[in-house]
Amino acid sequence: MKKTSSLFLTYFFFIQSIYAQDLEFEIPKNNISIELGGPSLISSINYSRLFILNTNFKLNVRVGLGSNRIKDFTQKVNPDVSLPIGVNLDYAIKRFKKSCLSTQIGIGNTISSIVQTDDNYKAIRTYNNHGFVVLGLFLEFNNRFFYGINYTPLFVEYEHINHWASITVGYLF
Repeated sequence: MKKTSSLFLTYFFFIQSIYAQDLEFEIPKNNISIELGGPSLISSINYSRLFILNTNFKLNVRVGLGSNRIKDFTQKVNPDVSLPIGVNLDYAIKRFKKSCLSTQIGIGNTISSIVQTDDNYKAIRTYNNHGFVVLGLFLEFNNRFFYGINYTPLFVEYEHINHWASITVGYLF
């Protein structure tokens, strides 16, 4: 198993370096974004690391930090926090002179920490896992800024689906 994993990783990074040499311009490997909606529900700040597969495909691994409320029901500072972690595949649909239109599909998990009330009306913190899927469009400008819109169905505690959307604004570096 270790040998197979090592061979796969070696092949993946070797192919990535070959395709990266074919690009006419350097594609930034990191991005930071603000997302309204999405897997964190209200808002999140995200970081993604991009892996260029070829001139049209990029794989990115993302992690974010979101919050829905800062104060709990007793009005004490006790924020609800979410941590979305996911993997996305981007495909460049159309390249323009200084921009690129891409589609994105991805999956992930959000870990949430929420303050609720117990039977005695005391604040208790609960932890949950929620799955999500990302289907969206992104427009990059000058190989630095991007804007996106996504349909993000959430699998709440992996029991039922909530249909959700998001708008993303980010910076590539």
